[in-house]
Amino acid sequence: MTEVVSNEIKILNSKLPLKEFECHWGENKLSITTVNDFGQVKIFAPQIESVELNGKSLPFKRDGDFLILTQNPGIAINLITPQDSLLFQGFQNRLVVQVSNYTDHPIADQIKLSLAENWQEQVQSQLDWWGGIVNLKATNKVSPQRKLFPKTYCQDAAWINGISSARKTIQPGTSETFKISLPVPNEAPPVNFPVQIEFGNQLIQTALAVKAPLSADLILPNAAKEIMLIRLFNHTSQNLEVSTQLVLDSAWKTSGDLNDEIDLPGQKIDTIKIPIQFVGYNADAQLYPIRL
Repeated sequence: MTEVVSNEIKILNSKLPLKEFECHWGENKLSITTVNDFGQVKIFAPQIESVELNGKSLPFKRDGDFLILTQNPGIAINLITPQDSLLFQGFQNRLVVQVSNYTDHPIADQIKLSLAENWQEQVQSQLDWWGGIVNLKATNKVSPQRKLFPKTYCQDAAWINGISSARKTIQPGTSETFKISLPVPNEAPPVNFPVQIEFGNQLIQTALAVKAPLSADLILPNAAKEIMLIRLFNHTSQNLEVSTQLVLDSAWKTSGDLNDEIDLPGQKIDTIKIPIQFVGYNADAQLYPIRL
């Protein structure tokens, strides 16, 4: 966000987009909590006499009913895209970073991405973490679905670690945007990566989450007889052309088409219905897999 409006009054205005910016108006003190570099903001605060930023006193200038708050001159780095910090497997993802120069001289450099020193440990802990409470789950209550690909995730993060943008010069009092292309492999682990974004001597830390662009579930609904549902969810913001193929165990029979193609809009869910019959019960081998 760059502004907040209430009753036609712009109570907060920032030149830089702010992901988190919390204000608490006391009787005569304004308390602000934020992890953002904001450079300069203008806040509606007619009765305020003092300001604290993250628990520390912050000087300000008054402009009528508004306060103008300025951080120490320097460089402000803000991640613009992706706004939800999501990167999709198998996609050419785009990272957009805005850098603002609040110094009195030009600054020339590039955006550099790097992972935290213990990134491999952090990634692995998200893949195989378990807690004692997990062991209390009944074994017959877990999902019957199993992911077949990828069987293992790649341990190489060269697609993000050490990647740099083009070099730019930022004039005093101006901002520049830097774009970086990140081709995330299909085998990249679906976890949060601890990323450091660096420009000059300034560095911010964030987490970028890798996720599959599409998820699918196979459902045998209790209320419908001899019907299987393929439920597809497009997690991206763009339209996807989705092809599905079912491979049935011989115990299942269907009169429908096992192959289908649909156009799935961004952030939408669609369902494919397949007529299906179970005809091959075997008391000695009760495993009848269906592969999607």
